[in-house]
Amino acid sequence: MENQVVFGSDLQAMQGRLDTHRMSSDGHSILPAINAIPAEILINIFRYFQPAYFGPKCDIPPIVDLIRVCKHWRTVALNESSLWSTINLDNPKHFHVTMVRQWLERSKACPLILSLRVYHLHEAEEMTVLVETVLSIFIQHLCRWSSIALHLGNVPIRSQSPLLNLPVSHSAAPLLEKVHIYHIGSSTPEVCRTLWKAIGSYPSVRSAEWIEGNDLGTCLSSVLSAPWKNLIHLTSRFLLDDAFLKFLAGCPTLEFLHIISLHESNSPLNPRPRISLPSLHTLSCSSYPSIPLSQLLDHLEVPKLTSLILNDYCGQWISLLERSACRLRDLSIYVRAWPEVDISQLLLSSPMTHVEKLDVTLASSKLSADSILQALTQKEGVTSLPSLRQLKLYLSGFQAGLLSTMLESRLSDSSCSLRKISLNLSLGRSARNGGDSADIEFLKNLKIDGVDLEYFL
Repeated sequence: MENQVVFGSDLQAMQGRLDTHRMSSDGHSILPAINAIPAEILINIFRYFQPAYFGPKCDIPPIVDLIRVCKHWRTVALNESSLWSTINLDNPKHFHVTMVRQWLERSKACPLILSLRVYHLHEAEEMTVLVETVLSIFIQHLCRWSSIALHLGNVPIRSQSPLLNLPVSHSAAPLLEKVHIYHIGSSTPEVCRTLWKAIGSYPSVRSAEWIEGNDLGTCLSSVLSAPWKNLIHLTSRFLLDDAFLKFLAGCPTLEFLHIISLHESNSPLNPRPRISLPSLHTLSCSSYPSIPLSQLLDHLEVPKLTSLILNDYCGQWISLLERSACRLRDLSIYVRAWPEVDISQLLLSSPMTHVEKLDVTLASSKLSADSILQALTQKEGVTSLPSLRQLKLYLSGFQAGLLSTMLESRLSDSSCSLRKISLNLSLGRSARNGGDSADIEFLKNLKIDGVDLEYFL
């Protein structure tokens, strides 16, 4: 007979159990000091030892060992249902099925935070069956889902997969707020439509991420039958068509939008008024090519935007910011191959007036940083980013002396608000070995009260 794996359900069978009472010198039974810890403190201790994921480095969660310490600890833990309401499985094994069932039972009526990740698909058929088993158990408690995150690697989604049997109903998942699906195997367009049709019917969803590894030409907005009126966070690939624009227009509460990629539609866009996203404060864009991005920006207004993260650039960014009259605070730029004049125009434009934090990274040593440093240099009659407080630059291949000139021009200004500078520089071997670089000497001797400076060569 195979040994049955039991997780903390039979106290007598657990080795290393401690007695819950000890005898005082006069023969009376007294509670040990360990039992004097208040239950609420014990619960916080138990939460502290919860790992991020149960997987190869932590197959059995520490709380399973903690409830073996004594009867008091076990009672406290089992009476606190929230301790069992978070289940994060990383490369699950067969005995985790028993654990999942036990935790779901112990969590009682608590909202559930669930995660399932598979990175290594050894014995593919066996792992596929195991994943389907765990998902089937999860779905039995769909009415309690608060958050679900799936990263299934190359695990195929077969026709009998529980994910394809999610009910399409407004009342099926009343607590569900976060749906993050990072990658699933064999995710055909039909699988996408079936899965997101169900998820799209749950009106409580506030955060949705669909980060598929393969570009299927099927994007999140095109498979949702109706917008989520309460949606605040959205990350996905998109197809720029009328369905996507209609979807955005129906998301007035959207606060965070990350466009992984944006593709042109074969059908032309119908004329429509500009779409205002009145709650959007963060826009992240890593979209290529830039043509559909330019078209999208022409359709938008973002009056509350405060943070902009760019991995792509087009001339319409300045127009969008000026038209929206937003007060941009944070700007992050990841430069691959932009025209240098465009970068300078952006940094010197009027929408940069309120920017307090600038982060610029050059991804290639072939790109010159000269225009960036020149745009940031204060000149008579030209003030760029006057509100800048934090500056982070990852640069290489710039002309010697430009960096020190830029920093000196800003720090010598009595009205300068710059308080934190972080530099990651590639200046060549001679400079790193103590050559006569003016920039290196300037950084070594730079000491300004109230300015936190760090640099890496």
